[in-house]
Amino acid sequence: MSRFASALLFAVVLPLGAQAHPAALDHLDNVSRLQLDNDQVQREIEKVSLQSNRYAVAQDLQITDQAGSWEERADGSALWRLRVASTGAASLSLHLSGVHLPADAELWLYTADGNDMQGPYTAADGDSIWTAIARGEEVVLEASMPAAAREQFQLTVAQAFHGYRALDNGLYQPKGYFGSAGACTIDTACSDGDNWRQEIRSTVLVTIANTTLCSGTLVNNTAQDDRALILTANHCGITSSNVTQTKAYFNVQKASCGGSSSGSVSQNIAGKTLLAATASGNNTDYSLFELASKPPSSYNAYYSGWDISGAVPTSGVGISHPAGDDKKISTFSSPASLYGSICIGTLGVGNVCVGFTIKALAINWSRGATQGGSSGSGLWNENHRIVGTLSGGTSGCASSNSSQTNGGTDMYARLDMAWAATSVTGNTLKSVLDPLSSSCSGIDGKTPGSSDVATCASGSGSSSGGSSSSSGSSGSSSGAGSSDASGGGGSWGFGLLPLALLALCTIPRRHLR
Repeated sequence: MSRFASALLFAVVLPLGAQAHPAALDHLDNVSRLQLDNDQVQREIEKVSLQSNRYAVAQDLQITDQAGSWEERADGSALWRLRVASTGAASLSLHLSGVHLPADAELWLYTADGNDMQGPYTAADGDSIWTAIARGEEVVLEASMPAAAREQFQLTVAQAFHGYRALDNGLYQPKGYFGSAGACTIDTACSDGDNWRQEIRSTVLVTIANTTLCSGTLVNNTAQDDRALILTANHCGITSSNVTQTKAYFNVQKASCGGSSSGSVSQNIAGKTLLAATASGNNTDYSLFELASKPPSSYNAYYSGWDISGAVPTSGVGISHPAGDDKKISTFSSPASLYGSICIGTLGVGNVCVGFTIKALAINWSRGATQGGSSGSGLWNENHRIVGTLSGGTSGCASSNSSQTNGGTDMYARLDMAWAATSVTGNTLKSVLDPLSSSCSGIDGKTPGSSDVATCASGSGSSSGGSSSSSGSSGSSSGAGSSDASGGGGSWGFGLLPLALLALCTIPRRHLR
């Protein structure tokens, strides 16, 4: 049986006609159509439905370019297209292997109504391409090239990814206090974000291997050379093997407070190299990776500053993509609490943490909340510098869709604890974010290309300045939570749910009180 024929066990290729007009969306019925096997899709969704940061499942295809439709145009160019559809998909994306794009060829992916245009992908992208997402249940894969180069074109649609959770309407349930998503998450376009416009520009939606999502932040370094570094959480699952399958999406946000139009997903950059990440057992939860290119000026990005002094923030914000939704902001106005060691997961036999432990900053929000998909997002202090990355928590919204009531506590892995901690790559955060070996305990953010030198704060700082707790009671330092990993409440008997990958924690899906 040929590779093409064997793929039909999982999908059906429907040749629906001969020629199609170039880029004429109303004539797409003349383009071959690949329909994913819906039964297989549903079986895969059932397997992963409890993983809070999963948004898509893969279907193996191995469909070659011979399944597509060609058209040669009057201007001497050739157009190749293939439609890919999956019933009920909120989004679709593809993994292409064996790609050979001739010189001057461009490859695009977009929805059947012409939205979410992704590309162009060119020969410079190599022989393996993981496309960005297009939001809809049918997409068009299109390649254009000089007609004379047509015979050089090759690709295989190795996998298609059916998004079963929309990334623009917060369909995830929060890991939270009251149980279901309400109106307490706040668009960054609202007035709560007015003093944080620069930091909002640095926050990105992160997808890994076209199946899972987190949040992250574009961060500055002491060389201030605009190196494209994304800080996120280790438990998001980015590795040296899948970092090139990771995408950072910029400016996925509403244009107006409470607006009905979702942000664009067309501004995205693939990952290049995993630079540093948590090594087992060091009470941290960080990952730092570099993008394949710097954000272009059209992205209007910002490189956020950071603070590793250990000073406890007295106020500030968290900015994230809860449930992969448009960018949201949460604010706090009372000092954070310090936790010596807390379990992100649950307690097993003998009160052993099943998951991972962190030294944490505990935040109770004045306004807003986080959800699954917020993991890895930054916590900014009153000086507009990142002091931690989100690992887990219990924050959430009241069940009423009209309520602004929020509650619960979120746990951020401390950046000062991660700074010189051991890493799976051999690098440390310090070696990458402070390549000048300065004495900076913090640095301000900067606008790309700016000649202004960001302010460096000197001194090692301290780990005091706010309320401290190891057991979940403000002001207590009894140590009750340091070894029993009680998750911030000594009487709870279980830890906090991570806001992303549950594969690391064998825990039931439940809301914590």
